Amino acid sequence: MATEEYEGQRTEAAGYFGPASVIWRVAGEAALVLGGGRAVLLQLAHPLVAAGVGAHSSYTRDPWQRFQDTLQLTQALVFGTRAEARAAARTINRLHVHVRGSLDAAAGPYPAGAAYRAQAPDLLLWVLATLIDTALQVYPLLVGPLSRAEQERYYQEERASAILLGLPASAIPATLDAFDAYMRGMLAGDVLAVTPEARRVAHAVMHFTAPFPWWPTLWPARALMSQLTIALLPDQLRAAYGLTWQPWQDACLARELAALRLALPLLPPAVRYLPLARAARRRIA
Repeated sequence: MATEEYEGQRTEAAGYFGPASVIWRVAGEAALVLGGGRAVLLQLAHPLVAAGVGAHSSYTRDPWQRFQDTLQLTQALVFGTRAEARAAARTINRLHVHVRGSLDAAAGPYPAGAAYRAQAPDLLLWVLATLIDTALQVYPLLVGPLSRAEQERYYQEERASAILLGLPASAIPATLDAFDAYMRGMLAGDVLAVTPEARRVAHAVMHFTAPFPWWPTLWPARALMSQLTIALLPDQLRAAYGLTWQPWQDACLARELAALRLALPLLPPAVRYLPLARAARRRIA
């Protein structure tokens, strides 16, 4: 086989990032799924996102299936071959095309009747930003530290995946510092407002049930996800969702997270890493 053809196949098999990327290291950890609740509640705090999710999503009807579908597509973007990543992006974009409508009632800075569409750059950026910000907060808590250079590289890799989803490069903060400033501005500004629709969907997310035989084994994980979600939400959003967190709970959570960090290196790969992450490494071995 010619060298050029061989390298082309290796590039295709490694996808858009490959085993040397930080995004493979971070996104492959199954433990990071525990941060999903925090990311979703942040997303729902945007009134237009909450309206779209409430009207067009299966979160309230079948949150378990919605979680599985979302995880499969987002993992394919990172760990799939280039063809598989593009197919996942097309699927996500196709699903988003039909997510459009208008607010039933005024919320935050938006009047009743304000239009929304899932592919609007500002809404897509906010959804992606909650995932990035949550990963950068949760990975050090559950797995281990990332240097600032590694965080920057992770951010740039996530930025590339956002462009793959059709978000213009000009709409995405160019550096991690700029991204941090964007997040501070969103959390301190007047755009976010928790609506009744957001609280309804958030309740389904926080109290989801998995089908048997998953439920008995996932119950401890769901309990830890709930604690992380509440602990890592900004104070004003936690209060807006009607959630409470006491100072003594910080110490309890810290002990649980320390135990998890010690246990992770001892877990077999089939438990520690997500299926598509394991498949990607086997594919390019």
